[in-house]
Amino acid sequence: MALERALQIEMLRAQADLQRQTIAMHSQNLVTSLDPSQHIEALLGGSQKDLLGQGLSLVSRYPFLLSLASDALASRGGRHLLGIGAGIAGLWWLISKRSSTDARQ
Repeated sequence: MALERALQIEMLRAQADLQRQTIAMHSQNLVTSLDPSQHIEALLGGSQKDLLGQGLSLVSRYPFLLSLASDALASRGGRHLLGIGAGIAGLWWLISKRSSTDARQ
């Protein structure tokens, strides 16, 4: 009888240990799944995520750009200027990307 009781207690301890390990594994998976970068990557894909990251780093490095953009969007004439500015920025980005590609070759 004492042997059965000791065996039952040991089985319950093993079961509790397995449950603790399962909970730890699931909590680690939950932490990983709640990472915002995982969600952004799932929504945007690789190249768009890189572009978004470059844009965010640019805005964090030069905060006045965000202020200029929001001001331009608020005014009527600013939208036209914002479009021109975006075109110029896009051309500059393409030229710099092309020159860096040429330099590698």
